[in-house]
Amino acid sequence: MNILKYLKGILYFLALFISSWTYAQTPNNDKTIINGLNVNDLIPYTTIRILILDKENKEIGSGTGFFYHTKLDSLGIPVILTNKHVIKNAEKISLVFHVKTIGDEKQRSNEIVIISKEVLSKTLINHPIDSIDLVAIPIASIMEELKIKKGKETLFTPFTNQFIPDSITNSYMFPIEEIFMAGYPNGLWDQINNFPIIKKGVTATDPRISFNGLNQFLISMSCIPGSSGSPIFILNTGVIVRKGNVSTGTSSRLVLLGIFFKYYYRNENGIVTIANIPTNPQLISNTKLSIDVGVAISSKEILILENEIIKVTKQK
Repeated sequence: MNILKYLKGILYFLALFISSWTYAQTPNNDKTIINGLNVNDLIPYTTIRILILDKENKEIGSGTGFFYHTKLDSLGIPVILTNKHVIKNAEKISLVFHVKTIGDEKQRSNEIVIISKEVLSKTLINHPIDSIDLVAIPIASIMEELKIKKGKETLFTPFTNQFIPDSITNSYMFPIEEIFMAGYPNGLWDQINNFPIIKKGVTATDPRISFNGLNQFLISMSCIPGSSGSPIFILNTGVIVRKGNVSTGTSSRLVLLGIFFKYYYRNENGIVTIANIPTNPQLISNTKLSIDVGVAISSKEILILENEIIKVTKQK
């Protein structure tokens, strides 16, 4: 993977917290088509490992978050999105950021930031509907502190609402789509490079349709603790196959479909039931057998949370 080849694009994404991905000039203007950029190199920078700590800083679990960027007028609002249940019982959380030394593009490293329960309780922005397992962790103050105190600039690739499907994007989608999930199953990650694990599967139900009347859809993929909060997305590069349209070239297609949060399993009595993905793999009983069907929250719920983020920011 030639990161340097796309360094200029990466830094523009990551340092300025905005998306420079451009709309394709297709007849229907599908906003998820990105001209002239291979986004494969950027995907490893979209997520962050969330380590759950107790009062003694002992690791008791892990989950996944991903970067999201919205705006209030000209003010950028960077956040980490994850599931409420990931951080519900955390006394502290530990986040590992990609950073670079300001003034020296070649000096890159990882920076650990620990956030206490008290700080989280004051800063978290929950989805306004209690039953929707989504929460935002604002990170502008963290970024500013790293910049002022340590001379470090955070590097990440945020999703934006550009990649949440609208009616036009949906018209090009199939009921069954190849999908990817970026995260940290069983806490597994590239510790040296601070990169997530990318997994592949397919949609098990049509992501455009509310499964059982909820803004959710099912995925066919192995469902492992530590993956809660992982973004689920369609990613095409070079050859883009959409309903009624095939294109080739240097464009990419990135569609943020949802956020992983639950899985189905068969219990000791052979009954299939559903549960949140635990942050600690030791909490899974030996009598629970995953059937490799997971549940994702539709990304349209991010738009509701985004409105809440803007509302809270206005009040500060």
